[in-house]
Amino acid sequence: MSAFKLENLEHIWDDEKESKKVSAYLYGAYTRLEKDFLAVLEYVPLRKQHLSVSSPRFADFVLRTSSLINKTFRILTFGRGIFEKLEWEINPANSNSMSSEDLVSIQNFLLEMHKKKKKNQDSISHYYKWFSNDLFYKLFPVSEDDFIKTIKKTEISDSEIIIFPFKDEVWKNWVKNRRKIEHRDQTEASIECVLQGLAITAKLLETHANCRNPGDWFASSLFDVYSNLVFIYNSRKWSKGSF
Repeated sequence: MSAFKLENLEHIWDDEKESKKVSAYLYGAYTRLEKDFLAVLEYVPLRKQHLSVSSPRFADFVLRTSSLINKTFRILTFGRGIFEKLEWEINPANSNSMSSEDLVSIQNFLLEMHKKKKKNQDSISHYYKWFSNDLFYKLFPVSEDDFIKTIKKTEISDSEIIIFPFKDEVWKNWVKNRRKIEHRDQTEASIECVLQGLAITAKLLETHANCRNPGDWFASSLFDVYSNLVFIYNSRKWSKGSF
């Protein structure tokens, strides 16, 4: 399409009532997943020297995390947060940060992803391409350089583990293990892989909380989480081109 029009996207947005149900499920499922992982850490404390410890139990966590990440990617892409941000961007009364070319690129991507979603062909990799793109950063400040850290707790950890959820190597490592567990013969995963998946999920859910209501607090018993997204430090040093 040659021009951006919000009405071109009217048919892609999730039903608001259904979206609230999915959101409630996602936050509840993440809380349960985190609680189950913390219970395991009572037996294998979260220490840097234990990150390579592998178990079939940890492979189960990777599979549970995979479903949550996919659902959260979907609700972030087709939820009210992006709609309201685009609506704000096209209002001439506001100080817009996007060019007309940016808006057309976002429109084309959303329409393409909606077609894939309808055919159930939208994959985690498609959504990651969107979230790791500069255009998404103009909508919401999510960066490859953002990091979060685990909470130092006497009963489960004697050190803080820092994770960069959207560093390319972190994402690729988690995806590689997920694929091998889902589609190959891998039956174990490491604590590090579980942590990476949980950190990615927490980051996405915090972004979603901030989309729904800027300043919303995302509660976590595993990570230090701040009200303005999950990250502690953000230095925008990287650049990836347009779609």
